[in-house]
Amino acid sequence: MMLASGVRHPWPCLWFVGSLWLLYEAGLWRLSAQGQAVSRCGVDLWLRWLSEQSGMPVLSLAPALALAILAGSCFLRWKERPASTPAVLLAMLVESLIAALLLWWVSRNFDMICQRAGIALTVPGISFARLLTFLGAGVYEEIVFRFGLFGGTLLLLRLLFFPRLLAIPLAAIASALLFALAHHVGPWGEPWRQDYFLFRTAAGLYFTALYLFRGLGVAVGAHAAYDLLIGLSQQPAA
Repeated sequence: MMLASGVRHPWPCLWFVGSLWLLYEAGLWRLSAQGQAVSRCGVDLWLRWLSEQSGMPVLSLAPALALAILAGSCFLRWKERPASTPAVLLAMLVESLIAALLLWWVSRNFDMICQRAGIALTVPGISFARLLTFLGAGVYEEIVFRFGLFGGTLLLLRLLFFPRLLAIPLAAIASALLFALAHHVGPWGEPWRQDYFLFRTAAGLYFTALYLFRGLGVAVGAHAAYDLLIGLSQQPAA
């Protein structure tokens, strides 16, 4: 299997996404063991809050459930797995960085595009805990909004006999809008800002395209890398 198509196979996606999730959880465990304050990413906190409010603890296990589904897909498609998993993982990392840089460039010019004043680049100090929240956001938000919400909505629309060419944009728009809205919901929600909402909706569509055409691993990697990049600026995190 060629590298270009190998990044979409569930086997390297399982390794790539699973490694990032374990790195996030291990980092939080390290901070907790050292007696430092643990700051989970927004969607992680949001899922835990939603689990408590709804009485459905399974919601807080979204990454584990997604990885279990990927593992099942690996079993079904084992013979199609890439010949060189390390090479595919490296390709996924490179694709993620390129995709993140492209979105970061757009975010740096978003105010100009909207005929607003530009935002100057700054280089603030970033703590290890803050880096972990960026990493966790990439994992959790892609699993919830692309893998779960977009994928689930697309499946539902197809079961309702919507043509694929109509079902994909409908599912993409719905998941992108909810992705942007989620940043303003719950006890950790941000104050409403229309420009942030519009940008995050556009970012949601961008990550959906990555997920659809390049797979979950690249979408997760690009989101995490982008959030790390905007940590060096004053842009809104996606």
